[in-house]
Amino acid sequence: SDFRQHNLTEFNSSLLSPVFSLDRNKPQSIALWTRWQWQSIDADPTTLFFNYTRKLNEESAIGAGFIQNNTGVFINTGGILNYAYNFVLNPSTAISVGVNLVGYHRELANPFEQDPDFDFPQFQEKNSFIIQLAPAVRLQYYSFSFGIAMENIIDYNFTESEGAASTTGKIYNILASYDIPIGTLSDSTTSFIRPSIYYKRLPQFDNQFGLNAYYSHPKFWAQGGFNSFYGLSAGVGGHFFKKFSLGALIEFGTGGDLK
Repeated sequence: SDFRQHNLTEFNSSLLSPVFSLDRNKPQSIALWTRWQWQSIDADPTTLFFNYTRKLNEESAIGAGFIQNNTGVFINTGGILNYAYNFVLNPSTAISVGVNLVGYHRELANPFEQDPDFDFPQFQEKNSFIIQLAPAVRLQYYSFSFGIAMENIIDYNFTESEGAASTTGKIYNILASYDIPIGTLSDSTTSFIRPSIYYKRLPQFDNQFGLNAYYSHPKFWAQGGFNSFYGLSAGVGGHFFKKFSLGALIEFGTGGDLK
């Protein structure tokens, strides 16, 4: 269930919270994000997200994308539609709402082979088509931002004709950040540092909390962070020719169970 999207601070961050398509996807943009969790003989957990975002006006944005999430056991392949709207209450305060509609086909990953001598009822299922509704809300007060995003407020398996969220529980993120303007390298208007903190509830797994620090400059960006499960992270990227951006990030597992 976990898209492992906690390090998306700029492009494609609408996968983290649907409201981020308003200001963090650099609308309009076409962006590709891929994540390799680890490489091994019998499992290759990866996430792939290819997304288009367009800002309709100062208040609203839309997006559409392709997503594939390989958990090592299941492969989920489908699409995402995004919409977000910003309600400006006054010059210092705004409330944003957004939603992702996710539809995907789920099948067992090829490397996973069932042992005929053992009964695994949780895997005795046919390929399924699942719809998820992921809403979000965010409050902005000057440079402070606080929001919550729920990944599966509605989670329905059309093949089995049943809801999955009611049995596995809700997945949600609580996120807070603060933008600090900073002038450096002859730029004093658009550069900023954004420290952020988040908490993610994952039913039947350890809940996650994390910290991120993101520095944005018109020519490049840098970020670092910590996640209670995945460990430390560091990433850099650059903007080229005013139209193209490329970046990479690596995580270092800090626990004995995850490297």
